[in-house]
Amino acid sequence: MTTDIPPVVGFRYAGFWRRFVALIIDYLLVSILVLPLVVLMATLAPGSIVVHVPFNLFTQEQVLSTDTTQEKNADGSVTVVDVRMVEVRTLGKWTYLYRERIKHLAGRTETSRQLVDPNTKLDIQTRTSDDITILVLVLYWILMETSPVQGSVGKRAMGIRVVDENGSRLTLLRALGRNVSKILSVLPCLVGFMMAGWTAKKQALHDIVARCYVVLDR
Repeated sequence: MTTDIPPVVGFRYAGFWRRFVALIIDYLLVSILVLPLVVLMATLAPGSIVVHVPFNLFTQEQVLSTDTTQEKNADGSVTVVDVRMVEVRTLGKWTYLYRERIKHLAGRTETSRQLVDPNTKLDIQTRTSDDITILVLVLYWILMETSPVQGSVGKRAMGIRVVDENGSRLTLLRALGRNVSKILSVLPCLVGFMMAGWTAKKQALHDIVARCYVVLDR
């Protein structure tokens, strides 16, 4: 028989929007720190990485061509698809070619992009600066949540921190579990993150999995 211990007695839980702003701060901070490394990699080994600037700053796009096709669906209906070749130039130095597919559905559109070789037009898979940013961001969150400040720069700027069910700072194992579990929160459609807006203790899915709470400073 187990007893349910009341979590973080005396604390107030942080809401969705405060947590969202903290996430944006952390993303911008890590992106700025990672960008010089990405630029160095792209300079020393061209083609090894796709340079992407957050929010597409210092980025120009040009549509080179557009073709319209029709795709037959399983139910017999037809979907109109625009296929565009888009040239993207980043920081005035690196140029990439993408095949962009725009599906026109009932009342909405779905857009996807695939990096292609500019000569053969075949699909290519190359790591991007976003891949490195996400990896560094996760490591940064883990280290900061296990530190005495109990939260990232973004969280501390918003007056919030991460605690366990006893109100203590996280162990390395629990912080690892919390941040790896964000994979579950991403799918589908970020619902796991949005759960912080309506759950009783303002927990996202990864908080529930790791038995953690994001609370306001006293």
